[in-house]
Amino acid sequence: MRNISYIIADYYAENETPEYVENYLLKTGFVPETAWITLGPFNNKDSVGYYTAYIPEETTQIDTTAKYYGREKLIRWEKSSDNKVDGRYDFGNNDGINDWSAAYVWAVVISPDERDITFRFDSDDQGVIWLNGKKVFEHSRASVGGGAAQIDRHTIPVPLKQGENTILVKVCNSSQSWDFYMRLTKPDGKPFGDLKFKHADELLNAPPPKPIFHVNVNLGLAEYYSKNNMLDKAIEQIQQTGMIHENAWLVLGPFDNAVGIGYNTEYIPEDTTQIDLTAKYEGVGEKISWQKFTDGVFDGFIDLGKDINWRVSYAYATVTSPDEREVQFRFDSDDQSKMWLNGKEIFTNMQEQAAIVDRYTIPAKLKVGKNTLLVKVCNAELNWGFYLRITDADGKPFEDLQINDVQDMGVHK
Repeated sequence: MRNISYIIADYYAENETPEYVENYLLKTGFVPETAWITLGPFNNKDSVGYYTAYIPEETTQIDTTAKYYGREKLIRWEKSSDNKVDGRYDFGNNDGINDWSAAYVWAVVISPDERDITFRFDSDDQGVIWLNGKKVFEHSRASVGGGAAQIDRHTIPVPLKQGENTILVKVCNSSQSWDFYMRLTKPDGKPFGDLKFKHADELLNAPPPKPIFHVNVNLGLAEYYSKNNMLDKAIEQIQQTGMIHENAWLVLGPFDNAVGIGYNTEYIPEDTTQIDLTAKYEGVGEKISWQKFTDGVFDGFIDLGKDINWRVSYAYATVTSPDEREVQFRFDSDDQSKMWLNGKEIFTNMQEQAAIVDRYTIPAKLKVGKNTLLVKVCNAELNWGFYLRITDADGKPFEDLQINDVQDMGVHK
């Protein structure tokens, strides 16, 4: 029955007015394209978008006036570019232009009462759904080996509340087609006749909510400003995140990591709280010393290099605290890593994976005054680097911690 309904909807999409098609789709349970607004594309290289919250995902409000840094440019919420109202939401990927991209769509469904319904959903490729700010479904299937999106592949029982209900969907593409299907039905698959959707124009014209902090929004804008030679604005965005930024690090490397030997090899005293800028060490093929860190983009990712395989590097920074306090280090690295605070090891990780902002939360205590941080990152292949920021228990940065630039460290020479 559902496939017949879709065939008919597809026929109407080709031959009838948009208003007629939209009304018909509502009778099939499909969410019509005119009910969605979209935000994207974002980066999904190596499926990073599936794990990265580019916006506050567990939210019941969105700011359609806000700007975000997408895969290549500043973007904002907008109407769908899919003009064929047939129930298949097509993000568009002509000639592979949106390979390895991620995007969001947002809709508001209005229910006359509380009721249990079923989302019938599938996406090409990975998909995640939030209802009223709560994640209710996700699948990590990619189209390679998993097939294209199918109508009603996944059934997800969910409760609607009376009144407005928000639906946020994220779909992460690898290559080729990039789309999804979504129906709202009774448990037996039959559609409701009394659910209504806000139109995209109404969603886009809604007044913006009170701004909320979200680290990836700031980091994205910092990257955009950095790439467009607006360094002051980039620094301003980074300072709002608690990220230990590019200007704060000294680095030492590369050392050898052949067959993974670097993880347990102490190339320097790793429990140190002081470093010697005049010292020379046996690196890979040459003598090396501590150097001020630099990379191409001021975005919080301490990029130790690409395609510099099977190498190890250390990074050293200092943070000054006005008092003794409990903090959280929010960290991830590509690949294996260790971390020391004031000479004490506080974190180890043997995973080989792409770095994601805030993947690991590490409780720690800062002392009054200067605190030293030493990070060791062991690369296998491809990307090599890490993210590290200091926050309170809610993930928000402190306003009174001083992340010291290299020239202000007062390191021992």
